[in-house]
Amino acid sequence: MNNNTEKRITALEQGLKFDATKLEVERVQMECLEQLRTIRKALVESSGAVASSKEMETLREENAMLKKQSLKKDYRIEHLVSSVEKLLGERKEWRKNKNTSS
Repeated sequence: MNNNTEKRITALEQGLKFDATKLEVERVQMECLEQLRTIRKALVESSGAVASSKEMETLREENAMLKKQSLKKDYRIEHLVSSVEKLLGERKEWRKNKNTSS
């Protein structure tokens, strides 16, 4: 074989190797892309869960605040009811004393 033919054969062989390597690289790139998509999907789903955790913490704090307010209001109501009952008792005694002295 002459030198020119050998060069052409070598070039064709290298071209075939390049094409085979190129296809393999593309296949690996596609696998990586699929893995990245899977990872991205997992991150999006987990970040949604983190938001939920933050929302739950906010709700817990709000719940604690509302319980505290409720306890304060319950105390005030008890105090007012007690005061009203005391005033009614005093009024009743006053009327009783007024009727007995008349």
